[in-house]
Amino acid sequence: MPLFGDEVEYDEIDLVGHRLQKVFDYAYGTASECDERAVGQLRKHGATRKRGELTTLPNVGVQLFDVVTATDARAGVSGELYRVKGIEETFDATKHPAMFDQKLTVAAR
Repeated sequence: MPLFGDEVEYDEIDLVGHRLQKVFDYAYGTASECDERAVGQLRKHGATRKRGELTTLPNVGVQLFDVVTATDARAGVSGELYRVKGIEETFDATKHPAMFDQKLTVAAR
């Protein structure tokens, strides 16, 4: 008889609907082991998925893998924590005055 485990992130279902990911791993012999595997798989997905980008004025103190707080009332974001996965700085000389921007690629913390 096949065994299975499942883990659900209900907040994400409310946002985008059901998105199933099937993982076949025949190394587990009990349902509780399968449930633990499902919890780990969801945690891995949450840690590695790309969440978005933040554009701001440059901050030389920001480093990769820092946890940053984002607040933007217009976007409905208040005190959200994200982990920095990438940093890109640009210089736009076509604007007057010339502008530096910093784009942070962020993911779940």
